[in-house]
Amino acid sequence: MQGHSRNSALLLIVVLALMVAGGLSLLGVFDPDVGGAGDEGQPQTGAPEAGVEAQRGVASGDPIKTQRYSDETEAQSARVEGRATGIHLQGEVRSPDDVLLANATARLIRDVSQIRGRFQEGAVVAEITTKRSGRFVFNDLGPGEVYILRVSHGDFTTERVHPIDTSIPGTLHQVVRLATGLEIMGIVKDESDAPIAEARVEVFAIGIGTINIQPEPERAVQTGPDGRFRVPHLRVGVKKVLVHKEGFASNGQSAVDLRHREEPTELTFTLSRGRVITGIVTDRQSGAPIAGAQITARPFSYLPRQVVRPASGQGSPDSGATVGESRIGESAARTVPRMAHPGRPAIATKSFLVANDTTDVEGRFELLGVIEARYTLRVFARGFDRTHGRTVDAGARDVEVQLTPSPRILGRVVDSETGDPVTRFTIASSPQPNPMYLPPHTKQRFSDREDGSFEYLDARAGKHHLIVQSPGYAGGRSEPIQVEAGASAVGVVVEMVRGAKVSGTLIGTDGAPVTGAEVSLIPGRNNNLPPNPFTDAISKQLKSRGSRRAMTEIDGRFHLDNVLGGKYHVSATHEDYAAMESPEIEVGDTGHVEVGPFSMARGGVIEGLIRTASGDPDPRAQVMVSPLGGGAMQAGRSKATDTEGFYRVKGLLPGTYRVVPAQREGTFRLDILLDPTKSGARTVTIADGQTIRVDF
Repeated sequence: MQGHSRNSALLLIVVLALMVAGGLSLLGVFDPDVGGAGDEGQPQTGAPEAGVEAQRGVASGDPIKTQRYSDETEAQSARVEGRATGIHLQGEVRSPDDVLLANATARLIRDVSQIRGRFQEGAVVAEITTKRSGRFVFNDLGPGEVYILRVSHGDFTTERVHPIDTSIPGTLHQVVRLATGLEIMGIVKDESDAPIAEARVEVFAIGIGTINIQPEPERAVQTGPDGRFRVPHLRVGVKKVLVHKEGFASNGQSAVDLRHREEPTELTFTLSRGRVITGIVTDRQSGAPIAGAQITARPFSYLPRQVVRPASGQGSPDSGATVGESRIGESAARTVPRMAHPGRPAIATKSFLVANDTTDVEGRFELLGVIEARYTLRVFARGFDRTHGRTVDAGARDVEVQLTPSPRILGRVVDSETGDPVTRFTIASSPQPNPMYLPPHTKQRFSDREDGSFEYLDARAGKHHLIVQSPGYAGGRSEPIQVEAGASAVGVVVEMVRGAKVSGTLIGTDGAPVTGAEVSLIPGRNNNLPPNPFTDAISKQLKSRGSRRAMTEIDGRFHLDNVLGGKYHVSATHEDYAAMESPEIEVGDTGHVEVGPFSMARGGVIEGLIRTASGDPDPRAQVMVSPLGGGAMQAGRSKATDTEGFYRVKGLLPGTYRVVPAQREGTFRLDILLDPTKSGARTVTIADGQTIRVDF
């Protein structure tokens, strides 16, 4: 029985590790049409959050706020929400030599991730360029919002700081130190080995979560007259490199392992003749062109060498038609495979060469630099049903993609007590009344709605529950709405409730108050999921929808406002204590609930150094620490090594743990998780407050 429990625990650890690595695609945790914690350079297939605001026609599609003072000594500032909230992020940017930096660009980005401990970049909400003072201030951040701070400079690396959490005061002052970084260099040539000048070389960091369909590269340069390029100031890690040049097919490398090293990484790229795919996106009902539609094309199979066999009466193979060409209003050309190109790599190695474009005012798009392949098209446009799976060959011209107008939901958001309109809110949609997860592409923001009205676009046919959030409210939810294909639902009213207040106290095992702990509420068991430890473990990996967070004060007290009625667990974390989760508590729709006090154990620490096969510190390793014995279904914890190959896992409850180096030199080893004896895994027993060193 004990062996069965340990096997169950190991299986759970493996599954959770794969979900964290791949983005929690299980149980609908990530919508299949939206990118998860993917690579920054991999254009995602979901509509970006900017599209939710600007392209989906939602009222709050404000542009990025920027402001620059002429006084070189002033901190540069920008207002985020367009209204006074009293929440500010301030900081400074410094060089590796600790010098304050001018001309650094600080961007504040909305975090749309719903996985605990991970971020996913949404829209850039504000941007600042520093002056000589090196200082910046973002004013009036949104209450309850979480952001990512991205800082870049022409002479140094790009750094990200996460979380910038408006509920945690300690995150609202940042000193960002940039590094010199590493470099990639090389040459771009054509098939005759002649150098190609003015080719654009883009480098993307893999592992950066984003839902933007065309993310910004970490660094981009152009080749010189000799075809050579040099990309400096890159962070350590795995990169994707893309090379583009008009008239040539794009090329690149999907995984360039950039390590600490003296010599720069040298790459060679050969560009072949490029093809183009052109087309138009139209309204299926009216035939009108659709401007602003986003087109994504991904190769999935090579084109064989072909000759065109025209239909009867349509001319001869020498008629000049392009391979794979199709024209609106003409008979489709039939093609006959002759032979495949020899020596080509598997198409899977080229699937990262995604082509993107946005339609112009006439609805037209042009996908440049495509390879000799068949592509799948995905098209997204404001107010229309999403479409994907359409196939088209490289070289195709005037491809017509017809989109069907999507259903809409129209209504108002009001205060449940007074009936007054709520003027600023966010609406998401779910088929379930209490969803575990709300896909980012369903969220639409509204502001300055004097009458509380909204028009929710892109509602799929079927049942909807509108989930509404607004500052100062616990939330609101509509009654179930049945939306029919091609129709709109009108007259919907969502009432917002203020909710209850929850207060309590955290103390250590010695009875002293715990100061500076982060406290949040985790909803009780989700009625939409079967009651078992596996689904519980998954739900604990997710950020709670609309979760309220607070920090304990000097006396260990915490206060959580605007809490929806229901059953919750109080969750508390602190860097010097083991995480705590309380028994279930019940909160009414209104009033004040006092809970606790709750006790937090100091917890133990497992730390150590991981070395490569050659004996050097491994900066790209990862350990998994999993409990053994009585906590068979507890999820394990993972920790990556720092630049010196060192790891530290804190806040472990007393007990026995297995420590496994699941990743060595950047390679994740599933076989090691399944059979830890292969890695020399260690088993250690730790007491409260104890530190144990485990080296590999």
